[in-house]
Amino acid sequence: MMEASPHNATAGHDLPHAISSSPRAAPFALLFSIQSLGTLFVLYAAVCYVLRFRFERRMRQAFPKYSDRASMAAMTSEDAQKIISSVMCSEFPFVYKTALQFAIVKTYAFETMSRLMVANTTFTNPRTAPKR
Repeated sequence: MMEASPHNATAGHDLPHAISSSPRAAPFALLFSIQSLGTLFVLYAAVCYVLRFRFERRMRQAFPKYSDRASMAAMTSEDAQKIISSVMCSEFPFVYKTALQFAIVKTYAFETMSRLMVANTTFTNPRTAPKR
């Protein structure tokens, strides 16, 4: 008597059962089930909600006196600079760094300006170089 196996041509009716019970098929079936996709979507939405407003909550805690438009109208330029620097460094670090590099090149790349900087040691003095 012939035994039924996936490799036996006479056991064609056992083939779908053998494929679905293979170790490879089980993780994919579990991963793509409707329940697991629904659970993943809910989990993704929860993570997005928590992470999306984390930075905003930190900024509101750091600057509690600016809660509405009227208070923002009276904002000092120091606080505005702190807010802009914080947003640029955390949200757009590459753009912020590139803009600063471009501004430095645009300002100091001219021959007359370069000679002036070398003459008064603005960039070579360790005490004044970080200010530039």
